[in-house]
Amino acid sequence: MAEKSIRDQEDQLRRLLNPGEEDLRQDVRLTPTDAPVTVLEPLSLQEAIDTAIDQRPEIVQAKKNVESGELNKQFARNQLLPTLSFQGTIGLAGLGKDYGDSFSKNFSGDFYNYGAGLVLSYPLGNRSAISTYNKRQLEARNAEAALTSVRQQIIVGVREAVRRVQTDFKRIETTRSARIMAEKQLQAEQERLKVGLTTTRFVLDFQRDLATAQGNELRATVDYNKSLSNLARHKATTLDRYNLQLQ
Repeated sequence: MAEKSIRDQEDQLRRLLNPGEEDLRQDVRLTPTDAPVTVLEPLSLQEAIDTAIDQRPEIVQAKKNVESGELNKQFARNQLLPTLSFQGTIGLAGLGKDYGDSFSKNFSGDFYNYGAGLVLSYPLGNRSAISTYNKRQLEARNAEAALTSVRQQIIVGVREAVRRVQTDFKRIETTRSARIMAEKQLQAEQERLKVGLTTTRFVLDFQRDLATAQGNELRATVDYNKSLSNLARHKATTLDRYNLQLQ
């Protein structure tokens, strides 16, 4: 049963690596090259939070939404303001004694007409522009609130991830102590068996207890490494932690 579970997990991992069909058909075993981490890595809660705030893509997107909201609000506000524009005209005129003479002199460039002026426009009761401005104000405030919410969610997530790392490492220490104690008890019982002070049944019981303790220590170690990966995910440093590069 345990062997089947291992092979199933290996197949799932190979599938995640996105191999070709021919490679997936091969009955290849996966052998881990890195030993699991069993020591407490240096942790700084504030450093982890700062890293997550700087690198999480949700923060970048939320900041872009805030900037876009501010630009849209300023543009809508400008539509409520008066406008002052400069207008100028230039033209050619034909002056002559009759129509034919005037028409020919119109293209001679002898007579020019110039004009210039300022046009002031002030919107009165521009309800559409006012409504648009109020809408853009609300959108800008919502974008700022969304950024605040994302930052808070990230901070809480990082805090929980750090606590999980610390808790799972304590489990390693506890289960390691239990495993060492089980080894010593088994060794002592085996010595008692040699001199006839106990029976094989009690030795088997201590062997079972040792196997249970070893399993608990292994599960604690796996959980601790999963917690480290989870913390890296919250900090958006998974690629750096495992030296991965995306082509």
